[in-house]
Amino acid sequence: MKVCLDARVITGAPSGIPRLAANVITRMTRFPTEHEFVLLLRPGISDPCLRPSDDAEIIEVDIPAYSLREQVRIPKLVRRLGCDLYHCFTYAAPLRQVCKSIMSVYDLTQLEFPQYVGILRGAYVKHVTRATARRSWRVMTISEYSRWAVCGRFEIAPEKVFVAYAAVDTDVFTPGDVSINSVKNLQPYILNVSNKWPHKNAAAVVQIVKRIAGRCEHKLVMVGEQNAEVRGLIGRLGLEDRVVIRTAVADEELVDLYRGADVFLFPSLSEGFGMTPMEAMACGAPTISSYATSLAEVLDDAALLFCPYDVEHMAEAVLQVLNDSQLRNELRRRGMEQAKVFTWDDAARRILDVYEEACADD
Repeated sequence: MKVCLDARVITGAPSGIPRLAANVITRMTRFPTEHEFVLLLRPGISDPCLRPSDDAEIIEVDIPAYSLREQVRIPKLVRRLGCDLYHCFTYAAPLRQVCKSIMSVYDLTQLEFPQYVGILRGAYVKHVTRATARRSWRVMTISEYSRWAVCGRFEIAPEKVFVAYAAVDTDVFTPGDVSINSVKNLQPYILNVSNKWPHKNAAAVVQIVKRIAGRCEHKLVMVGEQNAEVRGLIGRLGLEDRVVIRTAVADEELVDLYRGADVFLFPSLSEGFGMTPMEAMACGAPTISSYATSLAEVLDDAALLFCPYDVEHMAEAVLQVLNDSQLRNELRRRGMEQAKVFTWDDAARRILDVYEEACADD
């Protein structure tokens, strides 16, 4: 069977969904299989996580996602290539389907928080993504929570949606000593890794630090671009000397930041899987997380879980971990074990199993 893997979601920045797509595609194309793979990639992409088999054909396509050009040109290309199966690794799959199609829907954040993605993008996801998912032969997602959320929101039968759990790059995110001096100089600190999207709930992290400022000496290190609300809150609460914001952090530094943290704090309101806290746990960071959406399912008892809307509860949980070395060590141990539960090999094999179902269904 000739399989078209639409990997235009891979941007060269090894994080989140691009990292997921690159890891599973690398493994699928290298596992023993009779399938013939064609990869659609953006021009000039160099991603350290993407190492496809030499037998896989790579076609560079300058066709942006969420566009009219995508709706017209991708089906024509798939037909011209003579593909039997088309798997799109992003929400922006074409409505017109010229062969069996699999669409990936990792979470429903863009539907749950449409005000953050803009009117046009929000309308696209609400209408086009829903219609495409309903037309697709199968829909892939990355947790049972997301599976049922997709079924409910898009009114799709549960048997049509399958789960290929995300994972952690265990060759990158590993426990060990802090080696970068700039990270050593920050200690002791509480760590948060997020971005400017409000569903990451970074404002709650700042409020927590304000509440515990008089009861510990820890700084807060925030990795990722923060929005104006969060930066303004830091100023209003007088925490300029207590909060360090790091943007454009390479994996080497991020690993050290995870390793050196006394607490990793993740109060997100919505996650399809939770790769970030899993990375933290893989590096040995004692983790405190929201139990929202998929996080309780994925993190299990390896993290302290709390309601992301209860700042007081979160603050007390942080102090509990900071003041109890035995609890910190136990969370480190549990976290490192839980990070081994999910692997990219398992994800790739699950997807290949579905490809086999496509063959048998002909």
